[in-house]
Amino acid sequence: MTFRFINLAASVVCAILGVVLIFLPDLIYFIFSLTGDAVGDFLAKRAGMLFFGFATLLYLSRNTQDLNARSAISWGLVVAMGGLAMLGAYEYFRGYVGVGIWLAIAAEISFTIGYIYVLRSDQRLGKS
Repeated sequence: MTFRFINLAASVVCAILGVVLIFLPDLIYFIFSLTGDAVGDFLAKRAGMLFFGFATLLYLSRNTQDLNARSAISWGLVVAMGGLAMLGAYEYFRGYVGVGIWLAIAAEISFTIGYIYVLRSDQRLGKS
């Protein structure tokens, strides 16, 4: 898995999430078995803009060869995606969200593993 590929895939997922969170927050409520309200809509739209920011950062950095930049981006995504996966599992096991959260958790774990792979590969390149 290359940095370019995983950044491109993550940017597409983040852009889609941005659109859904801003324009279709009820879809997220449905998938996660939540009840929507004005506060949830407000927070979903703000989170959607963050995901658009992630999408832009990831897309524009997909071709970078600078190992320091790639490391910073990869570590940021490992922390964000790994943290989201842990929070999703926690909320599921405490009974707050439904089984649909596992779709998000699977994607988050996949990106976490992908970026860890990139970090390890780049570490080997840096030592060569």
